[in-house]
Amino acid sequence: MGERRNKDEPDFAALSARIYRLCLALLRREDAAADAAQEALTRAWLRRGKKRKAVDWWTWAAGFAVRVCREVDRERRFVSGDDLDDWKSCGDTFHAAASSFRSDPDLLAAIHTLPNRQREVGQCHS
Repeated sequence: MGERRNKDEPDFAALSARIYRLCLALLRREDAAADAAQEALTRAWLRRGKKRKAVDWWTWAAGFAVRVCREVDRERRFVSGDDLDDWKSCGDTFHAAASSFRSDPDLLAAIHTLPNRQREVGQCHS
């Protein structure tokens, strides 16, 4: 393991490996995990003055890692337009299924009160 100057400084070799594994588990892509881990460790280090002594470095850096991974995942979903055709077909599936609900007007009315995106997600995952 790496050498630490004092007890309050992290062993960056071990911490980096753990943060990378966390990011890899969350993102499931090696390139994205490496970038996210680096960003998380950078943020944790730059804000180290706000870290309470009672909080260990793993907990401190893991919080940053989870937030960075969420940001990366959110950006990836908004940037990628590959799945748009799938969403359109899910909407078509919803409309086809909704026509079979005509015998239950309460159910149809409840479904139509949902925002479009929730209706499509409900259909795609059912």
